[in-house]
Amino acid sequence: MTYPAPPCRLYVLPATAAPVALIMRRGPAGWWHLMKWDLLRCEVTPGAWLRGTLYPRRCAVSPDGTLLGYFALGRGKSPWDTYFAVSKTPWLTALTAWQTHGTWTGGCEFAPDNSLTISASMDKKPFHGSYPYRVTVRDLDHDWVRRAGPKRSRLVRWAQPWDGRVVEGAPVRR
Repeated sequence: MTYPAPPCRLYVLPATAAPVALIMRRGPAGWWHLMKWDLLRCEVTPGAWLRGTLYPRRCAVSPDGTLLGYFALGRGKSPWDTYFAVSKTPWLTALTAWQTHGTWTGGCEFAPDNSLTISASMDKKPFHGSYPYRVTVRDLDHDWVRRAGPKRSRLVRWAQPWDGRVVEGAPVRR
């Protein structure tokens, strides 16, 4: 018995101050396609294709719709495996990029002045290029506390930066 191919998945990231949106299309298979959607003229402009992994829920479009902040997982061809980058929509050519330390990231967000906040475990300086606006890196490494429970040690989200202490036997909320 043959099964039909799964349908493509669409994610739409709207700009907050312009009638523009970015469509991220997942499929066929391991491919992503980006398209810029002009909401006034009802036109879609095709953009970049990527064979790799994009994380749309960790991406953001600038308020004017010209820039895309994205989190990607490469397929071994780039010099870094996981990274945040800023590019012009609907393309993925990085104007600037930061190497991350795995996929445990929170995502990025643009402010009205095009400054960028990235919540991730990553390097503070860009690995590639530069970004002309302010960039704030909220390091997630310091927001986790190791708590030892009766069965195993677990990481728990903490409200303040971790001071390095391990709390033995402390209850962990789920």
